[in-house]
Amino acid sequence: MKNIVTITIGEGASNVFSHIRSGNTTPMLIDADEIALFYKNFPEENKLFIPVVRGCCIVNKYENRQKEIQDGISAIQDQIKNKLGSYRMAIVLVGMGGYSSSCTVALIAEILNEIHLPAVYILSFPFRIEGVVRFRNAIHGLTNLQKQSSAIITFSLEFIKNHYTEIESILEVFSQADKVFAAFHDHTINYLKTLDEYQAINQTALLNSFEQSELNHFMIDEIDEMRKLYDDFLKDRPYYKDLD
Repeated sequence: MKNIVTITIGEGASNVFSHIRSGNTTPMLIDADEIALFYKNFPEENKLFIPVVRGCCIVNKYENRQKEIQDGISAIQDQIKNKLGSYRMAIVLVGMGGYSSSCTVALIAEILNEIHLPAVYILSFPFRIEGVVRFRNAIHGLTNLQKQSSAIITFSLEFIKNHYTEIESILEVFSQADKVFAAFHDHTINYLKTLDEYQAINQTALLNSFEQSELNHFMIDEIDEMRKLYDDFLKDRPYYKDLD
């Protein structure tokens, strides 16, 4: 059995862990939000807090937050490397959209590359009701991550909402989204089990493994498709352009 660690970044991804069925992984949390320190799904020794000053989401531009996160991760990068040094593979779960999670994922990927830890990144893109700022942050974060890794799975929470039309409560939609996120994780675990210990993660083979799965309905194939979601949302809200 491979030694796999599942790293969650941000509050949204951390909520997913209670729905994960595969027990063949070690949970680890990396977050810049103090609330994360109280999550019970993670052993205390596997919670790594990024020391940053939390700013106002509206006035704190993505680039500013990225610099804050980068400085914070630099302060704990030795801890991160020591925690992850004994693992053979990693799955990184990120709820994209927030400043902190969207900025953090590419910086964590850079560290994983430095210690030669193969990883699959599973990213959720926000609901439309969460606003265009979170769409913009998610696209920035994905673009930066693609410079570090090609083993990336992306899916849309909006697609989940559209698929489960019988669910009317937004809280129930979020709960269903957590279950789908967990299913992406468990499917990826099963895929990784088919690889030899030091075999590289092939992006095409990884994506192909989802083709016969119901999860394929929620996936976003290209970044252009995500930008289209963002552009469509922006058409009737031109005043949001000033938030960049």
